[in-house]
Amino acid sequence: MRRLLTCMSVFVVAATWAADPEVRFVAVDLWSDSGDRPLAAYQVDIRYDARRVRVVGVEGGDHAAFVDPPHYDPKGMAGGRITLAAFSAVRDLPTGKARLARLHLQVEGKAVPELNVELVTAGTATGSRIEVDLSLEPMKGERGK
Repeated sequence: MRRLLTCMSVFVVAATWAADPEVRFVAVDLWSDSGDRPLAAYQVDIRYDARRVRVVGVEGGDHAAFVDPPHYDPKGMAGGRITLAAFSAVRDLPTGKARLARLHLQVEGKAVPELNVELVTAGTATGSRIEVDLSLEPMKGERGK
């Protein structure tokens, strides 16, 4: 019975791979819109299907306040959920729409990967919590432009 299950498992994996063997790399940008409030800190959770998607890199954003990569737990790169967090003490903080980070993904299959982003918290330089709108968008040209 054990051999039969092992053979069936190998067959299922092989059949799945043969049906959709494409592996590709894509970049996805994390955008925020804080309106007229300056954004100094954020923490977000991004969830994805770990069977099809793997985070292979994380870059910072366009604005000087978030040009360095955000902090994250490397275990989240393959676990189906990655938490990104950053804080900036620069004087010139972004307002309105700003690219906070870029995720580099390894994706199996031809379908567009489903990613969900959720705001954990965001704040101003004085520590006031603010609401921001978040979006994940495919990378557009060099440095998000």
